[in-house]
Amino acid sequence: MKFRVLFVPVLIAFMVTGITTESLSQLSVNTGTAISLTPQQFVQTYLVGTGVTISNALYNGSSEPLNSSLRTPPKYRDQIGSFTTTGGAQTELGISGGVIMSSGYVAKAIAPNNPSDDMEGTNSPFESDPDLYILANKEINDKSVLEFDFVPETDVITFRYVFSSLEFDNYCGSNYNDAFGLFLSGPGIAGGQGFTNNAVNIAVLPETIAYVTIANVCAADNGNTGKGTYSWWNAAKTYFSYNRLTYVLTASYPVTCNQTYHMKFAIGDAYDGILDSGVFLEQNSFSSNSVMGSTSLSNPLTGQYLVEGCGTATLIYSVAQTHPTNLTIYLSIDPLGTANQADILPNPFPTEIVLPAYSIQTAPILIQAVSDGLTEPVETLIIDATTTTCNVTNTETTEMTIKDVTPMVISAVNKTICDGTPAVLTAVVTGGQPILPASTFNYLWNTTATTQSITVSPPLGHTVYSVTATDACGQAGSTATYVDSGIIPASTSPITGINTVCTPVTGVTYSIPPMTGADSYIWTVPAGAAITSGGSTNTITVDFSISSVSGVITDKGTNSICGPGQPVSLAINVAPNPQAAGSI
Repeated sequence: MKFRVLFVPVLIAFMVTGITTESLSQLSVNTGTAISLTPQQFVQTYLVGTGVTISNALYNGSSEPLNSSLRTPPKYRDQIGSFTTTGGAQTELGISGGVIMSSGYVAKAIAPNNPSDDMEGTNSPFESDPDLYILANKEINDKSVLEFDFVPETDVITFRYVFSSLEFDNYCGSNYNDAFGLFLSGPGIAGGQGFTNNAVNIAVLPETIAYVTIANVCAADNGNTGKGTYSWWNAAKTYFSYNRLTYVLTASYPVTCNQTYHMKFAIGDAYDGILDSGVFLEQNSFSSNSVMGSTSLSNPLTGQYLVEGCGTATLIYSVAQTHPTNLTIYLSIDPLGTANQADILPNPFPTEIVLPAYSIQTAPILIQAVSDGLTEPVETLIIDATTTTCNVTNTETTEMTIKDVTPMVISAVNKTICDGTPAVLTAVVTGGQPILPASTFNYLWNTTATTQSITVSPPLGHTVYSVTATDACGQAGSTATYVDSGIIPASTSPITGINTVCTPVTGVTYSIPPMTGADSYIWTVPAGAAITSGGSTNTITVDFSISSVSGVITDKGTNSICGPGQPVSLAINVAPNPQAAGSI
């Protein structure tokens, strides 16, 4: 038995329970111990897509349910399972769910576990596989093998997967070249490498004939701690516990329609039984459908919407394997969609497009949504692409979502502040096409701020602000708003002037020191008295007639923005002048 000294961080003990486990709720794995499906049912549910019929499915040579107690050795049940990803895990992996297989416990694919388990002891008679042995040129331990027969409806088989391992990068170029293969055998296939049934291994690196192995990935990406040629270095281990994962790879191979083939997915530890490897097989991607449609939008700010008069959608049809002759793809606008020919350009829409011989994809079709000026709900454009291969007709549907763009209206509420606090101004946009996914707009205020709301502390008086908003389609609109800033006048000083008046008398002066913020003053005098000058200022002249009565003089400062303050008063005692009463 061979051993490697492993220096790994201490981890919380991990228990394989056969139930779903999760990392930040974004990667979940359901192990075989919890799956009562037979391999046939499991493959049909989690792997098979369109255009293929499967039979005779086995996992590690048995057709028993994955959780069956009859499986030998029992730990094999936890070397296969189903998985799902969401959020950051889905972004990193590039696959949202499917089948996971490993040379160890599949649940340990979830970070921060250490996937390094010798499942039955090195060189156990249960663990070897002849095809994996050829790939690794070393003894195989901890095999995990899923296989089945299938009949394709077209002349190509295709599926997508990601290979990963803890062996990266410390064991690049060593004996520990964990083996992983996708072995296809059947009519017309002659691999010539000694694989069972003269199979061919279709797990090859893009644009090469090199197998997807640790050694071959290392040859391109060893030491690259970012994104390499074929893989990326998982430094953070936020979701996945493997050191390096490939990008999503596509396996495809030409086949003969309606013939029976055999497919074998296999992975295992080479030379020892530790530092596990794993493979993620995309759900329902094992298919025989000769044409695939894909779209991309020229304006990334509109999200998944094709907006009227705003950018284009590029529609391309591709095949997994080239054809030796031209392939005609017949196109039509599906009436089940709510959008029709009048909603799009080109008009007329092409009724067919030709995939040239030995080409992998068609020329692009540029689609525009017509700006018709009508107010309409969101519409769905469905394009059907029909091909006939081996007397079997397949239709690939591609959907696009079309959205109106309406005129932008921008508004902002004027503000009045009287207590010295800052004012918050907010631009409100109705209409237009929001910038997705944040569903916002670009803003520019005359203060140079670029946020939807700004906080300002203007000087006293009337201050004007303006803002321009721009949407995802470049449509812009502007509005102006203002802040009236004032204060409520107040006085800490009393009214000055005589408070005992002998009537009649004229030209009596009353005054109060200027109040901060007051741009006018409001005075009141007792009955029979009259303000003769300075009525709106802080100093007034008052005449008291013989009919004047005692009372109070009041004054309050007022601000044109914030209004009057509290009144200040002076009591006035009015008495008739005795001399005036006795005069002749």
